[in-house]
Amino acid sequence: MEIIQINPILKSNSVSLSKLEQEAAEDARYRHLIIKSNEKLEISSLNGCNTWILGVHLTQKEAMFYDSFVKGFMVSVSPQFSHISLQPSTVFIPHGVKQSLVREAFYSCGAAFLCWNSNGLIGDAKQKGHNCTRMIYNFLEHNEIKNNENWLLVAILCLCLRERYLEQDISTTMFHLTTALKIIRKWQEYKLQRYKVGKLLYKKNSFIDRDDEELLPLDIEQAYVNDNIFDGSTEFETMDTHIPGKLKSTYDYNTSESEEIFSYQISEQCFSNTSIIPKIEVTTNERTLIESFIYNYSINLFLCDDSVIRFVASPFKIFKELKPFLINPVYNCSDPSMNNPIMGAALPAFELVAKANWLALKYPLNERGVAIASQIQTHAKLLSCNTPHTSSFSNLPPYLQRRIKESHHLKEIVSNCVWIFMEKLIHPEMSSTCTNIQNLVESTIVLIEKLSLHSPISVICTWPFAILGTVLIHVYQREYLELRISEFDEAVRMKCLSTITHFLSLVWEKHDQDGKGWDVLLDKHFLRQLFL
Repeated sequence: MEIIQINPILKSNSVSLSKLEQEAAEDARYRHLIIKSNEKLEISSLNGCNTWILGVHLTQKEAMFYDSFVKGFMVSVSPQFSHISLQPSTVFIPHGVKQSLVREAFYSCGAAFLCWNSNGLIGDAKQKGHNCTRMIYNFLEHNEIKNNENWLLVAILCLCLRERYLEQDISTTMFHLTTALKIIRKWQEYKLQRYKVGKLLYKKNSFIDRDDEELLPLDIEQAYVNDNIFDGSTEFETMDTHIPGKLKSTYDYNTSESEEIFSYQISEQCFSNTSIIPKIEVTTNERTLIESFIYNYSINLFLCDDSVIRFVASPFKIFKELKPFLINPVYNCSDPSMNNPIMGAALPAFELVAKANWLALKYPLNERGVAIASQIQTHAKLLSCNTPHTSSFSNLPPYLQRRIKESHHLKEIVSNCVWIFMEKLIHPEMSSTCTNIQNLVESTIVLIEKLSLHSPISVICTWPFAILGTVLIHVYQREYLELRISEFDEAVRMKCLSTITHFLSLVWEKHDQDGKGWDVLLDKHFLRQLFL
């Protein structure tokens, strides 16, 4: 039986010890269920260095890494209680049986997961990752991408996720994400040809909700999506030249940039089948892989500087392209969020995160930029007021109901942090001590208290925690957030969480000295200390 240890400072909080222990036990039970489910996904036996896969020769180290990948890494990166067929493990793991390239990615991720306890395995994690990267780009150089390379995207996304355990350079992650997007766009072309909806998908304003169009005129978004004001030499300058030519799309995405406008729908609309969202058939592989890409892309934009604009597509454009693949339900579940295995109910909030991060790359904002930031704030406020109808999943066991509720709580947490971030962009000279911000801080902390001690959803809390931490002015708030991050780190074992703790300690020191701690949100050099 797993021994649950509770931080003594958390014990002294208003939450009773018995409740904390119960939460931790439920979290452990949930993770155990995922592990058991993962073990049934293929013809193998998981037993540390004695792990075997039918028809595959494994060295002792590879066996240990594979065991760690299935029992540790994949459990750690499964944040939502979603339909079983959409769970990341269900989509990712089976590809390792058939593809040696994918297994190299799995070994690298398994070794990276073990690095939380042993830095001696960092070399193995990096070497396996290097092998996998070389194999990926060799394949892309000599093969055409069709519509059945799920395994290839699995490998690339695994390498993106692995970076969060090793705290490597953000440019590596963005390079992988750029390649992933090109593969996804090739998928789109095949999909659109098959369902004959190409004209509908790319027709001007085809995704626009008319109310939103009135809120944000076309010319505002045009200026920010198609604006090429950054042309200096950067570390990203050679990124596109390394993408194999066979991945170049036949669709002219650059030309279509001029047709972009900020299209956004709040919670219930976002998950419904509306007349403006084409009913494209989406497979479980496509839903999970595309959503994994979207999440990683959205948060990592925060750490990029303006040079990345030349190499990464605008989120205003990407969400317009991919929304049909993210919104239409794949299954009829107790709660619509169970159709989104990575972001769950927080999907629309992370759309705002991506667009907020992109807008920050344009800082300082001109009048048009301020108008967009204000609209993002408006939508963030609407999202944070949207609560789920709990009656729809009241038939589930309490510990599973909690998983769904936490997904909706996270939507509010992320939305509040988007509002705070936009407030800094709009009013850069404002003090973080102002009443509006501190009231939102208090309500956000209350929401965090509703997340269980070792909640699996903690793995996608990195961005909001980093933003929220910059505006904490009271010691008790700082201690509480620091402890929650520590407990989440214990659960998911990602080194990126420790970078947040270090980052916030420097922010708080700066605030105590000059009252301008949250100025770091506009300092890209300072943000390089973070890894999300």
